[in-house]
Amino acid sequence: MPPINRKYPALTAISATGRTADKVVVAGSEWTRVVVLTTSSLAFKFEGTIDQGAASPTWSKLYAVNATGSGVGIVPDTAITPATGDVYYVYTSGVETLALNVSAGTGTWQAESGVGIPPFLSSSGNVVQCYSFLCDATDELLISASARKLYGIEVFSISAAPVYAKLYDKATAPASTDTPVKRTGVPANSTSTLGAGTNQGNPNYIALTAGLGIRVVTGIADNNNTAVTASQVLVNVYWSA
Repeated sequence: MPPINRKYPALTAISATGRTADKVVVAGSEWTRVVVLTTSSLAFKFEGTIDQGAASPTWSKLYAVNATGSGVGIVPDTAITPATGDVYYVYTSGVETLALNVSAGTGTWQAESGVGIPPFLSSSGNVVQCYSFLCDATDELLISASARKLYGIEVFSISAAPVYAKLYDKATAPASTDTPVKRTGVPANSTSTLGAGTNQGNPNYIALTAGLGIRVVTGIADNNNTAVTASQVLVNVYWSA
């Protein structure tokens, strides 16, 4: 069955506990976006079934990601207490119908199926985070001291010198004596009113076993330690657990 892509209007207000009377057909849709339109002490879990037409369909708890704020994953069978306007991406692959199982409160909700992989989620289902910073006169930075997956990097520069960003598999701040796992560069600019940048992604990610660190310098050699001029280079690093 081809994916369904249909935006649903606000459903009937949730006024009782138990599984919502209003349900959304999501057959063929890997992800479904849900918006909580109104809430009054509302608490619920996402559930799905593959046999809605049966006399007593079997319902399963579904994984979801809170897209409002930090993009935190919500494991099945975990109660959700949303705020008005909260947005969730629900993994509905393998089910035909989506419903809310309400344990408290009232509210209304809206859903859109066939939305594809959430923009902040990797193809493996991990929440992708963005570490964004404006370079100062320090050329080395530890982003995370735990094992991570590296998905990509963006660098924008108005520097009159070339800029080189080097990423490391380390649990401590990298140094000029370390060997990068990924290198990228941005060419020099003739004036500060111009700019140059690079955008590089790794759809299958680079696995980092120790941690994630970065150095931004003006020399191409791995052992270069000449820091860039402060407030001239912007960097975004995309990673997940």
